[in-house]
Amino acid sequence: PAFDAPLKLIKPRQPLRQLMEQPAVYVHNRVSRDCSEALTRMYSALQQDRLRLVHKLDLFPLAPSLLELDKKFGDVLTTADRNGVAAGEDSASLPEEDDDLIQHAGQAQQARAKRHRAHNKAPTDATMPESFAQALRDRAGAHDFDFVAHNSQPLRQPD
Repeated sequence: PAFDAPLKLIKPRQPLRQLMEQPAVYVHNRVSRDCSEALTRMYSALQQDRLRLVHKLDLFPLAPSLLELDKKFGDVLTTADRNGVAAGEDSASLPEEDDDLIQHAGQAQQARAKRHRAHNKAPTDATMPESFAQALRDRAGAHDFDFVAHNSQPLRQPD
């Protein structure tokens, strides 16, 4: 067994009980079979009072099924979801040296975010060029062709 295997965190958009009550889970072709199986296994596993029963009844969902579940019903993971505490929470209980390290790390992260945002967006110019404004004025003054009147005239018969 590999103990250094990376874990994928999955956060459902709704509680598991509410997901199981949705009719779409049971309708064929609305939810994939793997996704439905993962939901059913997880819900059944949560009903058991012993982990040994979960293993004996083979209620642990398979990895592909969990990935399907994440695609269909997954929600965005927040920092609190990943770390177990909300950002900024529990900082009062840390020693002063750790507070300085956290503050320095937070400043470094903000600087990285500013640099990163600067590369993602191209500089924009919100002014309208004079040539475009002139083209709009010329178009407004031009004679508009009346397509309705033109098409409502009777067709000429060929001689």
